[in-house]
Amino acid sequence: MNQPLPNTNESSKPMTTATADGLNQVVSQSARSGITESSVSSSIDCLEIDCATLGGHVQHWAAIGTENPDAIPEVLQLSLTDADIQFGLLPHIPENHSSSPNPQGDAISPPDTSVPWVITGPQTSLQITQIIQRDHKGHPTQLMSAFPSLDSQTHYLGTIQRIIRCKETQEGILTLQLNNGVTVHAFDGLHAINYPHYQANTVYQLVLGAIAYELERVGDSEVIEVTDPAALHHHHAMTAILAEHNGVAPADMNERIQHWKPENNQPLPPVSVNIAKMVAYLYGDQLGQEDEAWIQGEIIGKRALDAFDHHYLILDTVVSRENPDQPLVIPIVLKVDKSMENRVEVGDFVRGNIWLQGAIHGINKH
Repeated sequence: MNQPLPNTNESSKPMTTATADGLNQVVSQSARSGITESSVSSSIDCLEIDCATLGGHVQHWAAIGTENPDAIPEVLQLSLTDADIQFGLLPHIPENHSSSPNPQGDAISPPDTSVPWVITGPQTSLQITQIIQRDHKGHPTQLMSAFPSLDSQTHYLGTIQRIIRCKETQEGILTLQLNNGVTVHAFDGLHAINYPHYQANTVYQLVLGAIAYELERVGDSEVIEVTDPAALHHHHAMTAILAEHNGVAPADMNERIQHWKPENNQPLPPVSVNIAKMVAYLYGDQLGQEDEAWIQGEIIGKRALDAFDHHYLILDTVVSRENPDQPLVIPIVLKVDKSMENRVEVGDFVRGNIWLQGAIHGINKH
């Protein structure tokens, strides 16, 4: 995320009548919901930063082929023709509750108008999320932010370790400890409605997905030579110790590695490593940019998608095998020309920069 996109993440521009009418239709067709505020547990590390540090969505729009900011309002309007209002962790009113959409169909009654609408559409894998501020009557007034998002079906369980957020745009980044032991940093697609309800030490049901800036196919053989003395010592020591113990690491493995010495103090030869089949997930190292990641991974699923006058691939990609039994798989959207879509296939390894997103839809009660 770099600089903000004008009128897509700032609450300075009022809604047009056409857009407001489209939003009203979405809301009138949505499930009934009662909204209550609660406080984020103080046990979660929460850091509020300015919106410039968190950044805007210019590059995210460009990644899906919308480089011209003037084209975005039309995309936003089109996305409302087949859209849903999201509820995330908001408590739902029972079906037999007397509350219902008002006769004009312009809001859910009774609403807590301090909570914005989060609208996603159209009903396809690649969507547009819009965060809409409302007035005291519940009518849509201002577009706080808008960004492309993936309607991911890749589910995980996880807990929230840290939250970084911008209060003005009601956007944030979650540090998530997943049930497979992997820690990820993801842009929070439902932050505007979920934030007040987040609790520490709570296992949530969540989905992950990503939008790629670019991906390249990794060659079948990419060998690097390791010459760093510390790395060589660790490699040769570990290899020798495992050989002595029939491939089973002893309990004091680290201490043995530290004190290991080669026979006759011979110089340690360099080690060649083929990184072509490596999987890796490296999150952004700048504050507010942790959701911008570099990955290398194996494609295990591939499907095509046409949306917003562009062609895309959705690549299910293994980016971590920290837990071999539960690898981290992320569906990644990549804009491509149709003539190029066969450049990558299932079984290939790819690498590049992605924008990682997450969305929490419920608490795990099992």
